[in-house]
This record gives sequence, C-alpha cells and structure tokens, in this order.
Amino acid sequence: MHKAWLKLFAAIASGLILSSAFPPWNQGTMVWLFLGPLLAALWLGTRGDEPVTGWWRRSAVWRRPFVLGWGAGVAHFMTSLTWVRHSSRVLHGAYGDEWMGWGVELLGWAAAVGLSLYCAIYFGVWAAFADTVARPRREKLFSASVIESSLEALRCSGLVAAAWVVLEWMRGWVMTGFGWNGLGVALHENKLLIQAADLVGVA
Repeated sequence: MHKAWLKLFAAIASGLILSSAFPPWNQGTMVWLFLGPLLAALWLGTRGDEPVTGWWRRSAVWRRPFVLGWGAGVAHFMTSLTWVRHSSRVLHGAYGDEWMGWGVELLGWAAAVGLSLYCAIYFGVWAAFADTVARPRREKLFSASVIESSLEALRCSGLVAAAWVVLEWMRGWVMTGFGWNGLGVALHENKLLIQAADLVGVA
C-alpha cells in the first residue's frame, strides 16, 4: 500500500513542480524536469501480477496510470488556476479582495476546482498512454545492443512528446477549449527558444 502512496506523492510533486514554471514563480527550467517524478511512478517497478479477468481487472492496465496522471494534473491546475475564483467576484462587483458573501465566494472556488478537475483529465490520458503504448520495453532498453537501446529510448521519448503536444492542442479546443499554461508558455523568458513559436506554434 505504501508504494501506491509514494507513486501518488511523486505524481503530485510533478504537478507542483510544473506550476513553478509559470507566473508568479517563473522558474522556466522546471518545465524540463517536472515529468521526472511522474515517469518514475509510471515506469519504475512492475505493474502487478494479479490475474487479468473481467473488465475491471483489464482496465487496471490504464486506470492506475490515468489516476497518477490525473493527480499530477489536479495538483498543477489547482495551483495555477486559483485566479478563476475571482470571476464570480468580479461579476458581482468586486474591485479588490473584499469579501463578497458565501454564495459568490463558493461559486468562484467551485469554478476553479471544476475547471482544474476537467483539465487534469488530459494529464491522465497522457499518463495512461505513456504507461501502455509508450512504456519502455525492458528487454530492448537493458539487454539489447547500444543501437537497439538508443532506438527504444527514442521511440518512447518521441511517443510521449507527441502525445503531450496532441493532448495540449486538444485541450485548446475540445469543450470550448481552455489552453491555459501550455508547456511552451513556461519558456516565455527564454528569448532564444521562443523564436520558433511563430513557425511551429507554442505547443
């Protein structure tokens, strides 16, 4: 049981590390490091040896990584979308941080939490993909030649990177779209790298 909690803690840490890459912290370097804990939770160790019978057992193959990815997404969006709570306050005439009453305040927090829970689904889908389709094959990674091992590493990196870009792009238009804080945004202070945005886009 403690292993499951450690994995969840690692996933949440990934989400919080990613949040530090965006304002007000602006630690853009973290965008290169945030996936470390989540990928460790997904790829280190075994998946379990319970017999695969019934839909619920078979779904565990993607369900567990989805929950880890979703947890990372919730941690990230809950910290980077707190500003959404002010939307209901502004609609009711707030100019600053004055108290607007329980109804207005709870409505604002419900909007922030609900949007965070929804946006985190994309992280969950990515994690399920990373742990199934893009999971490194140990025999290729550790027991094969240097060329085969390198090709396997490139296969995994290419698949997870492509999946991230596609899901981030989808988040920008599915269900009215909310493409807030894509990874490319965290590089806004890196003048060299952001030059490519006008050619290939932020994603």
